[in-house]
Amino acid sequence: MGGLDGAAIVGHCQKAHSASQYRDWLADAEVAIRLAKIAPGNAPVGYLVVAPPGLPMVDIGQDLELKRIYLPSHYHGGGTGKDQTSSRSRHRCRNRRRLR
Repeated sequence: MGGLDGAAIVGHCQKAHSASQYRDWLADAEVAIRLAKIAPGNAPVGYLVVAPPGLPMVDIGQDLELKRIYLPSHYHGGGTGKDQTSSRSRHRCRNRRRLR
């Protein structure tokens, strides 16, 4: 089995999880970022990011890519993730499929 270069992983994370990456996504109408919240008080406990694929493809058509999803394990199985992808929270990218 091959190994992963630690410096390469850190470099990837510094770019892929940078503040500027999230600023760019928030400014892009083709990207949806959803917070998972719990009661009481609507405290944020997780998030997901859906966007057009970032792959070098000639025709991405209506494809969407789940870029990020995070929810602490003690919230799994309680319906929080389902709420994020429900009809109320559908990703509304122009001319693209919606999450169902």
